Amino acid sequence: MNKLVIISILAMLISQNLWAQVTSAINANDYGQYPHLSTPLTNAGKMGTGGQNPLIRIKRTSYFPARTIGKIGEHCTGVLIGPRHVLTAAHCVYNRETETWIEDLSFTPGLDREYRPYHTMDWVKVYLLNLYIKKGISDLDYALIFLKEDIGKKTGWSSFKEHLNYGTSLFNGEIYGYDLFGDLKDRLVFSQCPMTLFEDRLIRHNCDVIQGMSGSPIFKDKDIIGLSLYAGQKFNSGVFFQNHHRERIHAWLKDEQDDFTEDHYNFNPTNSPEFDQLIIENSCSQAVKFRLVFDNSITGQTENAGEISLERGKRHIAGKTTSRYYYLYAETGSGINFLSGREHCEIYSNKDKKCFKKFAIRSSGWGSWIHRLNCQAQ
Repeated sequence: MNKLVIISILAMLISQNLWAQVTSAINANDYGQYPHLSTPLTNAGKMGTGGQNPLIRIKRTSYFPARTIGKIGEHCTGVLIGPRHVLTAAHCVYNRETETWIEDLSFTPGLDREYRPYHTMDWVKVYLLNLYIKKGISDLDYALIFLKEDIGKKTGWSSFKEHLNYGTSLFNGEIYGYDLFGDLKDRLVFSQCPMTLFEDRLIRHNCDVIQGMSGSPIFKDKDIIGLSLYAGQKFNSGVFFQNHHRERIHAWLKDEQDDFTEDHYNFNPTNSPEFDQLIIENSCSQAVKFRLVFDNSITGQTENAGEISLERGKRHIAGKTTSRYYYLYAETGSGINFLSGREHCEIYSNKDKKCFKKFAIRSSGWGSWIHRLNCQAQ
């Protein structure tokens, strides 16, 4: 048999098997006119499909597009789609059970536990559809948060995909969101899996999800096509952005409202901190010892952190500084120097003269700055 024919048959069988995994639970009665889909990802705990498409940590959150995605408050995920505009789930900003607005809508882009490359931005207002508030319609479960600052001018922002008719075919999608529950708490995670559409308005998939991933963007070919919203026993789901979604969101980006838009305001937003948080990370294959000198923005004095031991793979939060420079001396655990310079020379108890090397903080704004020690001359 022709090799090309064999390959085509195998591809068809694999596709049919994946399709069966995603659509085996589809039932027309699952969704009514106003569908209520399983458990919102604000309180789902750990949900998934048995690890078939597991969550993977994104390690470099200061890279695009990871830096456009951030944690909202302590409960959700959102994505920048404009200079100060964060797209997320409507149930992340309004609680229909208690009929109250959620007030903690601060946004931390690129968060990786203690690492905050752009600090946390406060919010000033939010838009969502009043029909979602009244009826809880799942494919209207989206909202736009306006931040106090144009952080998107530093991070960039993600774009929409033009509405495509995927029909009943499978396509590969990617979900980026924050784990606020499990072992990767406060870390950005990622999952990729086959997806399909239901009634051309809802995305069904078997990507693993976890509490905190409500409002997580679903990407295809680097563009947003929807938001991850709900977890279920047999499949997980989210809203698929059709043309009417995109038109509504683009109107909100222009600050245009109509009778279908509900708004809510934060009248006392706070300013973002104006300092850099210095973090030293040991990227060596062994323990290291280092000394750090920097200008402490809290005390207003030059601070020598003293000798600090740091195990392999660990981080040390050194302090906060408004200066753009700091000074380092480092050696391996066995005492072999691999980082020194000509600044801040000091004589220590063993009569050794140790001089520090000057480094610059090169970030475009205030946030966390990580210096990675790699046991090589820097």
